[in-house]
Amino acid sequence: MYNYRRNPIKAGLISAAIVSILLNLFFIIMMLYGNSITMEGDHPAGPPPPRLDLPFALMHALTNFLLAFFLYELNFAVFAMHNIQHRYKVLLSVCFTIVGAVAFSLICSYISIEINGVRRGLHMMVRGSLFRDCFIAILVNLSTQIMYWQRKQEQSRIENEILKAENLRSKYEALRNQLDPHFLFNSLNTLNGLIVSNSAGAQEYVQHLSAMFRYTLNQTDVTTVRKELDFTRSYCNMMQIRYGDNLKIEINTDAVYDDYLTIPFSVQLLLENAIKHNVITRKYPLHITVMTLTVENMLVVSNPIQPKRDSGACSGFGLKNLSERYKLQFHQDIRINSSEHLFEVAIPLIKPSDHEGIDNRG
Repeated sequence: MYNYRRNPIKAGLISAAIVSILLNLFFIIMMLYGNSITMEGDHPAGPPPPRLDLPFALMHALTNFLLAFFLYELNFAVFAMHNIQHRYKVLLSVCFTIVGAVAFSLICSYISIEINGVRRGLHMMVRGSLFRDCFIAILVNLSTQIMYWQRKQEQSRIENEILKAENLRSKYEALRNQLDPHFLFNSLNTLNGLIVSNSAGAQEYVQHLSAMFRYTLNQTDVTTVRKELDFTRSYCNMMQIRYGDNLKIEINTDAVYDDYLTIPFSVQLLLENAIKHNVITRKYPLHITVMTLTVENMLVVSNPIQPKRDSGACSGFGLKNLSERYKLQFHQDIRINSSEHLFEVAIPLIKPSDHEGIDNRG
């Protein structure tokens, strides 16, 4: 039914019209085929042929509508009260409905008595209007409580969705904020080493680092593949300064994915993960490949496994963080494949239109 809190008058009109139409259809059927509703008395010669008293049927429909509308507005006013517990609202609505129906019935009976006389007016009240008014009162009260319950359910669902979205947002922000000090710490450690061993390289390193932090400060929840790869290339230049020819990073991506979406720092994090956990020396150079998979709409970062002897146990913090952020933002997950000699991570690339659909679903 119509939302009574948004527009109670319109809701009352619509609901009363529905009740009036249903009851009047029943009344017309009984008028045509039931002697007990004709109110014409007994017929010794047999029941009269079916006939429709149109003026009386219209008056009956109007009376039903007015009573239903009056009771709906009365119930809506009760359920709109603030600072009253639900059980008291139900009790008040029942009481007001009974009182309202009785009052309306008495008024209609008084009018009927004035028009038709005392005997016929009382006869019509007992056999017709009293039953009708009680039935309408019950129907209105029950339907109002159903509308109230449906509205409360919908309101609770919306509130839960809002809370869920806020919790996801807070969790996502917490995950993203964890990476900022993590990245800064690693970058400053690298810079500290370069200052001692390669002062010229340290200066160039600072320039790339500055460009990267500008990207960081202007970052949102998602970014395009083009921007992420530009950021990643700055990171690659920094790593080339540090490792020289011992590190080779090959980026081979399809330009069709430039406007697709990904998580900020996702590719850089995968490169950092590969550099952190593998040996990089002249004897064992590290070759990292970044490429797109056209069929699956994914970007893959792969590297040979050259584990450091003193690297200790891997916490998996970076990959776990990236996985959680993808789940929260895109409802998708990264894919990790590890064999004896090769380690690769594939991240989904999201069409902008698909991301809008995810936002609309919440």
